[in-house]
Amino acid sequence: MAYRIKLITGFYPKNIHIYQQALTHKSVAQAGNNGFMLDNERLEYLGDAVLDAILADFLFKKFPYENEGFLTQLRSKVVNRKQLSNLAVSIGLDNLLFVDNKRKSVHSSIFGNAFEAFIGAIYLDKGFEKTYKYVSNDILQNHIDICELKSMESNYKSKLLEWVQKQNQLVSYRTVENPEKENTFISSVILEGKEHQNAIGHSKKEAEQNASFIALKALGLIETDF
Repeated sequence: MAYRIKLITGFYPKNIHIYQQALTHKSVAQAGNNGFMLDNERLEYLGDAVLDAILADFLFKKFPYENEGFLTQLRSKVVNRKQLSNLAVSIGLDNLLFVDNKRKSVHSSIFGNAFEAFIGAIYLDKGFEKTYKYVSNDILQNHIDICELKSMESNYKSKLLEWVQKQNQLVSYRTVENPEKENTFISSVILEGKEHQNAIGHSKKEAEQNASFIALKALGLIETDF
């Protein structure tokens, strides 16, 4: 396995066991000496946080003049479950994954979860700087077209309204000029009387799109639409 990881990452692992755990789904995991299951769920949690931090820094530097809403939306496009699953297959993690074959054929999200766990393993084994270089120089350069994702039109307001109609719920927007920054607007979605976090945009339309994005994410719907 060490050589196959080297083919994927460009370096040999120091601690092969952490990678083995990252690639072990709970469906086939066994308990270790301490009684805890040696599956990849904890590493998935860690890798998710590390990947978010790397992407936040990478996109912040790549798009120095874009606002917070743009950066948040673009990061979500990169790390949505379908994209991560495709990444895992693209770099060959699907062939290294220890998982019950029945689950492997039904739940494609298993691959995306394994990718996050794999990032967590690299972080523990090599540190943040090495992980950052791998994600930015390999994953983001060779396996993800950032410019293509940037150009993808996502009408979050329409998606939210479509969902609201299906649920037979009421939605409205509170959009006002931003008193703290000229030529910007603040908007929030009010769904069934509950007001979601404010979003800022350079126009009312942009502010409401950003607010809709926040509401969709809070509802757990954002990843299903990419």
